Amino acid sequence: MTGKQNRGMLFTIVGLVIVASIIIAKMQTKYGLDIKGGLRVVMSADTEEYKRREKKEWNASILEKVRPVLENRVNSTGVSEPTLVTQPPDRIIVELPDIKDPTKAIDRIKATVSMTFYLLPQLGTAEGTPPAIWNVSKDEKTGKNVLVDAATNQPISEAVIQALVFDRDPIVTGRDLLPNSAPQLQGDKPVITFEFNGEGSRIFEDITRANRGKHLAIFLDKELLTAPTINGVIPGKGIIEGNFTLESAKELSDQLNAGALPVSLKIEETRVLEATLGREAVAQTTRAGAIGLALVLLFMLWKYRLPGVLANVALILYTLFSIAAFKLLEMTLTLPGIAGFILSIGMAVDANILIFERLKEELASGKTLKAAIDNGFKRAFTAIFDSNICTLLTCYVLYTFGTGAIRGFAVTLALGVAISMFTAITCTRTFLFALVGTKGGQNAGLFGVNTKAVRQWHVMRRRNLWIAISIAIIVPGLVAYFAGGLKRGIDFTGGTELQVPFAQRHTAERVKNAVSALGKDFEGSRVVISEDRAFVVTRQLDDAKRVALINALTTNVGPLRPGSSVAYANVSGTISDELSRQAFYAVIVASALIVLYLTIRFSIGGWREGLKYGLCAVAALIHDVFVVLGAFAILGMFLNWQIDTPVSYTHLRAHETKANLV
Repeated sequence: MTGKQNRGMLFTIVGLVIVASIIIAKMQTKYGLDIKGGLRVVMSADTEEYKRREKKEWNASILEKVRPVLENRVNSTGVSEPTLVTQPPDRIIVELPDIKDPTKAIDRIKATVSMTFYLLPQLGTAEGTPPAIWNVSKDEKTGKNVLVDAATNQPISEAVIQALVFDRDPIVTGRDLLPNSAPQLQGDKPVITFEFNGEGSRIFEDITRANRGKHLAIFLDKELLTAPTINGVIPGKGIIEGNFTLESAKELSDQLNAGALPVSLKIEETRVLEATLGREAVAQTTRAGAIGLALVLLFMLWKYRLPGVLANVALILYTLFSIAAFKLLEMTLTLPGIAGFILSIGMAVDANILIFERLKEELASGKTLKAAIDNGFKRAFTAIFDSNICTLLTCYVLYTFGTGAIRGFAVTLALGVAISMFTAITCTRTFLFALVGTKGGQNAGLFGVNTKAVRQWHVMRRRNLWIAISIAIIVPGLVAYFAGGLKRGIDFTGGTELQVPFAQRHTAERVKNAVSALGKDFEGSRVVISEDRAFVVTRQLDDAKRVALINALTTNVGPLRPGSSVAYANVSGTISDELSRQAFYAVIVASALIVLYLTIRFSIGGWREGLKYGLCAVAALIHDVFVVLGAFAILGMFLNWQIDTPVSYTHLRAHETKANLV
């Protein structure tokens, strides 16, 4: 295939993708809780049931074990962003953004999904001393499998099943499963594959080896799924059969992968929430993004002339493709998500900058325009490819270690990397080669060559200055950090939640303004509005500050509903200690993988050389982290600046390895 034919095919591909993206972009956007509102579900742990089953007292620390399971369940696709907080000793609050079926969502998150495996010698045999021989029958009304008396064909009572089955210890449980269950078709019948971990596999194989001819019953929340005969040693993997549809099989496999809840949950209340943020806040963020994008487009036009125009077109296409991808995957769009997306637009132009700088070097060396374009792309591609691989490795680690919004962030970041690669390498390259044969495209001046309009900055000549600036930020920053200068927001620390029953409905923005007006102790507070009350989450308050807040709300916002009072309780942060630990481990693992990858990629002069490059790249990233950490510690000490979820995500998105790989 000739070069002309290749370019024609690329034009066709780009055109088809553009048309498809325009169509998809017209689909309805799925907004988050802060923009569109959603559902608030308050649940309590069934502590009495836990005491009976586990034979031990309830401990409030068990509540924190519920959080990651719920996060996995409501984020099984990795793209939605719920809010989860615990309210010791036994309550958990889940806020679900923009959901289509509240009832189904509630049923899904509160299901215990306790899968147990029992030996049932009383099935079809008189072995042992059961009161009767049991058979498995299908209930005509429900279509579910039930245990019946073989002599009378009557269902076995729950009390008998409890005494002969569930009061005994199961041979293995769903806690021994690996998180890799998946729905499959066996003929035209959906089944679910499963696999035990090492200890579960050993126990399962030993039991099946010693009990050939007996029946192995699989129960899901005390509901019989199947009871096959043990014909031989069964390895630590198998399938679950039942009356599944593809949808129910997928839902159950997701729940099994998310893990079993350590305790049953009871629904206490559900409320519809209004948007946390007003339209003005969203409009301001969108306006800021438009201004930022315009500045990037103007810079590219000024710096790179004609290629800058093409890069701007590619950047606009990146925005279009990203929006289409978000809608196609039904990603939940929150205000922090919009901010992160705006940041990604500015950073997506990095690849084009690398390409155009290489192109200018090739033109300055005397090469023809076509050769310069070809060589510029080839020389820049390795840096672009390596930096994006490092970013994708980080995404993989974040998705593996993270839960909830962390996974959604990882998916979004990986998607942005893939799209930016396509727009920079495919779209921009195609557009540039299309200009080669035109008369205007042969003018080197249009490519920013031999122009004095752009000043060359010799950064490394002033390296001592940059080192001094880094030290001037990092050292005082570390002192401020250990002195308690780094202020963690409510997302990390938790605080006090007030339920304020106003006499009439007020906007979240008005309530938040009244809270913020009380001073620094109330900065970063979160407000959501339901049908009949406002939920205000602020830093943990003593009695005096709580009274002051209530007085400010009733004075500056509006009176309470007659006969009502403000309820309050302490709540956890949306970012738990476990999530913070996982983030720390993710940083370590991601850094190690980046070092390993760069060691292999740059080991042309030997693995020691490659290792040096890898360590230097990661050291530069760690330097950036310390600079930002130090800056926030100093600002936190003197200006009470706080770090929260959006700051953490934006910081992570901003630090990539492109500059170190050029």
